[in-house]
Parts: sequence; C-alpha cells; structure tokens
Amino acid sequence: MSIHKIKSGKTLIVEGPARIVVDEGELTLIGAPIRQGDAIVIKKSRHVAMEGATDSTLKISLGASAHVDLLNTSSIPLEWKELAETLNKHILPFCAVFFGDVDTGKTTFVTYLANLFYQWGKKTAILSTDLGQGFPGLITLYQLETPIIDMAEITPTDAFFVGSTTPDCFENRVMIGSEAMLKKAESLGIEALFVDTTGWVYGFKARELKKSLIQLIQPDLLIVVERERELEHLIRPFLNSTKVHRMPVSPKIRYRDRTDRKFLRESMLSKQLSGSDTITFHFKEVSFLNSFLNTGEIVSGPLSEKICEIVGYVPKYVELCQDAILIAEDPETPLSENMIEKFQEEFPHLPIQIINAKIIENVLVGLIDLQNTFLGYGVITNIDFFKHLITIYTPVSKEHIASIQFGSFKVTQDGQELCWIHPWTF
Repeated sequence: MSIHKIKSGKTLIVEGPARIVVDEGELTLIGAPIRQGDAIVIKKSRHVAMEGATDSTLKISLGASAHVDLLNTSSIPLEWKELAETLNKHILPFCAVFFGDVDTGKTTFVTYLANLFYQWGKKTAILSTDLGQGFPGLITLYQLETPIIDMAEITPTDAFFVGSTTPDCFENRVMIGSEAMLKKAESLGIEALFVDTTGWVYGFKARELKKSLIQLIQPDLLIVVERERELEHLIRPFLNSTKVHRMPVSPKIRYRDRTDRKFLRESMLSKQLSGSDTITFHFKEVSFLNSFLNTGEIVSGPLSEKICEIVGYVPKYVELCQDAILIAEDPETPLSENMIEKFQEEFPHLPIQIINAKIIENVLVGLIDLQNTFLGYGVITNIDFFKHLITIYTPVSKEHIASIQFGSFKVTQDGQELCWIHPWTF
C-alpha cells in the first residue's frame, strides 16, 4: 500500500487492478463525489481519474501491471464542464444523443453529465446502445439512484436482448430495443436522458444506423465527441434540424485494444452467470425467438417415411416450417451432399437447415418473462431433439421464463467467449 496526496484541482489517474481508500479530503470521479472513508476497487483493464475537490490523501494498493499518474489539471475538458452548465438551463425534459469513434471518452462524458444532473436533483437516466460495452449484447436503460462510479457495477433498470456484441447484421434489433428503452424512460418520467451509442461510425451501414437512431429518438441535442471533425459525414445531415454540440476528446482517454474489451465483456458475463444452475424445458413450455426451431410442425406419417427413404434412417428431429425445413442430423452419421440434394428435390421451395446439438450448445441466450422483460442471461448446455428438451445454465428461476431468445455468439459457463455464429443458423 502507498500513500498519495492530491492537491485541489489536480487529478490522479489509477490503472487497475487497484484498491483506493480516501483517508482525508474529498474528490470527484466523473462527476461523482468521493469522500473520506470511501473505498473504490478498480478492475484489470479499467482506470479512474480522481480529481481533488479539496486537498486529499489516498491509500492505494496496486495489483500486477497497475500504475498511478498525476495530472496538474482536470481530466475533464473545460468544454465538457461548460456544456454541463448550459444543459442545466435547458427546458425539461430533454434528450441528448452522443456520437463518437472508439476511445474518444464518449461513455465517460455521458456518465459525467448524468452524475451532475442526478446531483442537481433531476430524474436522470442513461440509455446505452453500445452492445460491446457494459452488459454484452444488451440495449440497457439505467435510471440513476446514486451517482455512477462504474456502469459495469450497477444493475440496469430495464434491458433488451440483442444477442450480439456488434450491431452489424442486427440493426433492426438495435432499433427495436432502443425504442423499447425510450418508451420505458418516458414512462418513468425521466427529465434528462443521455443516449450512448457505439463507436461504429464508418461505412454505409454505420451511417444508416446512426441516421435511424436520430430519426427514432428525435433528440433535443446531438453531442459529438471528436478529435478533428472526423464525424462530419454523420452529423451534416442533421445540422439544420438538430442542435449539434462539438466536444473535444479528453486528453487522458485510455486506449483499449480488443484484448481489453474482450476481457471486460467476459468479466461481466462471468459475474452475471455466477450462482447459476441448470434448468430444462420441454419445447412446448417456452417460446423460441431468433430461431427457426420450435416454430413449425414436427414431421410424422407419410412424410416421415419419405425422409427415411432419403436418409436411410429416421432422423431424431425434422420440423417443417412455412419458410424452412429443419433436420437434426446425428453427428456420428452426418447427412451427405447427395442426401441434401435429394431433400432439396423433395422440398424445392424450402431452404434446408441442417442442425445438431453441437451447433446450439454454448449459445448465449436471453431469458424473457410474459411481459417481455429481460430476466437474465443463460448458456445452452444441451439440447435433446429426440425428447424435445433444452437445458440452460442460468441464475434465473425457471417459473419466470416464458421465452428464450437465441444470441449469435457462444460462451462457456464462466463467460469466456468461444465463437460468433451467424444469425438464424438454426
């Protein structure tokens, strides 16, 4: 443990893993007050910037690779502080959407403003559409009950499961989830809503998503965090219809590489899946979303006999949907190309989806109740096509689950990422 003294107005940046105890004085952390006796734990791949509100003394325990830097000024740009004062005079309610490339401090800025507005007595919330940060694969809404030190340490007020850590290929789900969280914020009477977006800012698909979000939300303000007007292509279409504030990047924003981001996602999933147990459902007990599976009719009778002629045995599971036919193959005797061609001849107008238990095992799922409320994550551990059973590892109680939403990536039971899978694979 080491002792660090900070003068008022100066900033101490601590890279985790570390533990900080305020021995004397008062500081601020992204706008949140930190007082004598408060303790803060900083995990690996995270850092904090603590600014002295008064002369202060800290006791800091550093883990491996952790370090401390002292700044003679605030880590919060003056322009951010001035905008906060301007927004404090804005007519309530209002909504501000934030654009920024990766590693520009966009989320830090959102959190800073939300903390100030909460302390100023406003009903404040953050709507995060960043699927790869915070709670992986979720659109989340946080109504502040206390100032936020680390968004990864608080429970969302509500959430929508998209099932991917990137919006690419999932733009429609992002829009649906954003609209649902927007309506929730309105129902809560939120006075100051700050919308965080992804760092996906280049290419026509990124343009389309950002444009659609603006058209959906119709914010009072668009706040752009950029270095050298690199987001002009995104904001120029809205200059005549939306108030735009251009803000600089904080000079002390930490760059996170893919390894850091992956570690933080895995840490969050590990935390969310802790204390889980396995539960098993018959297909008839729950609805399946984002999947062909369990949306058609189980094949039997003459059609089953016809399939047996093609394959040479009776498959464990064949489901006929209006727009696809699902066939569960035995991994020990996979269907040959010749068999698949014969299937296609028999069902010329239906795409054939060949599935097996291995394809579905370890897929991350979202568990939903009868009110379409996200209850928590789960990981598929087994699927028995012969008995029509699916087993999930989850901390959620079975009696509350009405639907299973399939995600598009696989993880272990302790949250380690395995691979990405294409949507509607099964």
